[in-house]
Amino acid sequence: MNVASLSFTLDGQDAVRLWVSRTAPWMCLVVDADGAYTEIRMDREHARALCEQIPSALAGLDKWFVEDVRREDVEAAGRRAVDLTAQALDLAATAERVGAHEQASALRTAAAATAATVTAVDDVVRGFEDATAGADRASESLLFVMSEAGAALRCRQPAT
Repeated sequence: MNVASLSFTLDGQDAVRLWVSRTAPWMCLVVDADGAYTEIRMDREHARALCEQIPSALAGLDKWFVEDVRREDVEAAGRRAVDLTAQALDLAATAERVGAHEQASALRTAAAATAATVTAVDDVVRGFEDATAGADRASESLLFVMSEAGAALRCRQPAT
């Protein structure tokens, strides 16, 4: 049998393999992870559908990676801004104690503006997370409805 395969390792010992046979009418996706071994055999029609979906799924993974990196950048910027705001307020208190009222006022104004920016970023991140969770729930709901519809349609097909 002529078999082409693709394999990659996850976490040292776990692996995902894809075997495609040119002569047999199926392909096999094998997931060997966390001590569990799972084989999923697909006929050519399912394999073709999977191949059509892989580019968008990989693009989705790429988007997840970019979103994770951006989230880390946003969180780091937020931490820096919060730390600098605290330092500015400490410096303002010191300036106030030594009679530098104008500098203290300027520091408090800048710290308040920075804190407002951090709050705005937090609101955007929460909104993004809420929207993402909503899209995931909608997708799961749609997949369920599609599965139910597919099952109902299969039941209605005339016997051959």
